[in-house]
Amino acid sequence: MNNAIVGLVRGYEDKSLYDKLIKRNLLLNEFVTDKFKLDYPYVLFHEGNISLNDQSYIRYESHNDNIIFVDVSKHWDSNIRGYINMCRFNSFYIWDYC
Repeated sequence: MNNAIVGLVRGYEDKSLYDKLIKRNLLLNEFVTDKFKLDYPYVLFHEGNISLNDQSYIRYESHNDNIIFVDVSKHWDSNIRGYINMCRFNSFYIWDYC
């Protein structure tokens, strides 16, 4: 059985808007990786709008090279509100990746 810490995140043009995500990652490093010695990858699903540059920035600021970004834009419907897309992804499509 493989384990991972997963999240569905959104991309931003302003890097400072990733601060909460980076803080979350740092806390996971502290309480999961360091305290319990569990080295799980962080799998971050996104709508295809986190650039490679931003991905590198998030990894660097999170002090973690074991962050995997997965573009799930093919499951995103621009005609549906964001919250509903999120619910659909977490109810149905996430299992294709797990």
